[in-house]
Amino acid sequence: MNCANGFGAMTTVTATFGFFAVSRVIDKLLR
Repeated sequence: MNCANGFGAMTTVTATFGFFAVSRVIDKLLR
């Protein structure tokens, strides 16, 4: 498995999107 340009890249994008989604949810809960 090549983490440099395969599964690793996919995980990075998914983690970034997930973190953004969680931040939005927390922001809504705190308002």
